[in-house]
Amino acid sequence: MESVKYIGMEVHKEAISIAVLISSGKLVMECIIETKAITILQFFEGLPISSASSTGQCNTPLIS
Repeated sequence: MESVKYIGMEVHKEAISIAVLISSGKLVMECIIETKAITILQFFEGLPISSASSTGQCNTPLIS
């Protein structure tokens, strides 16, 4: 059975705080990475996730 993972990201100009939880709510990973595209890609490539879905809350105002 595949385990569902939830990823929370707090994004700032200089760094991104990331927390990964499994479906039971247990924290399995927590880290801070630099805000560079290559670092973000390397982080996600290193996760054992077969597919991803993006849902959640975004507090950023829309730009029209």
